[in-house]
Amino acid sequence: FQHVPLLLAFAPPAHLRFEVAASAHLRSWPRLDQGKSDVTLVSWADTDAPNHPLRFYRVRAESLRSRNLVGYLSLDLPKGLCMIANPFHQPDHSVAALFPGLPEGTSLCKFDTELFRLGNNLVKGGRWKNPDDTLSAGEGAIIFNPGPDEQPIVLCGEILERNLQCATLPGFAIYSSLLPLAGRLDHDLGFPFESGDVVHTLDVVSQKYIVHHFGTPEWDDHPPRVTPGESFWVGKSTMNNWIQRLPAD
Repeated sequence: FQHVPLLLAFAPPAHLRFEVAASAHLRSWPRLDQGKSDVTLVSWADTDAPNHPLRFYRVRAESLRSRNLVGYLSLDLPKGLCMIANPFHQPDHSVAALFPGLPEGTSLCKFDTELFRLGNNLVKGGRWKNPDDTLSAGEGAIIFNPGPDEQPIVLCGEILERNLQCATLPGFAIYSSLLPLAGRLDHDLGFPFESGDVVHTLDVVSQKYIVHHFGTPEWDDHPPRVTPGESFWVGKSTMNNWIQRLPAD
């Protein structure tokens, strides 16, 4: 993917002009191309995709907009641990489909909020031990790359536009944004923090967690921020509902 164009397929209404637009943050949508087609299915290649680690697409035909937004996220898994998330909706959310070809000894750990423990899924003999384990939008996991090199991965699929909410439970759990957006967890992504809540984000360089206590002066000086495809730990005292909305464009 890093050296080939991305191919989109869409079915615009016959005899109407269409335009393909792209965005890196779901807020503004510059036009990439336009045309008119009488064929049932149009195939369009984004030859500039290898130059963009994150890109979203939509198609318009006059006043009609494509039924869904799609996109991709290209990541390099660092050597060691990192917190990962899958911010897209796909027909297959299994780890075998999302993370193929990772090196022997790679592990992916999801936190079980009922048993209060981390699971451990390993790549052994060239395949995941539990290939049907899933990682869906809103969930998160810890992934370990045994190294010595970074491992490129690409996540892609549909961007959720409705029912962008998830329950945040008392106690510790791993969460991620339902939208592939970057920013402060409170102001930009709207996570429902309350006094006493604690966030743990992982610094992949030092391989240590950074602890953020909500409601303290240190929080305002160094608030927790995440990037698309990054998950985080939160310790909460009460249940809330995290509601997100697509940015207005």
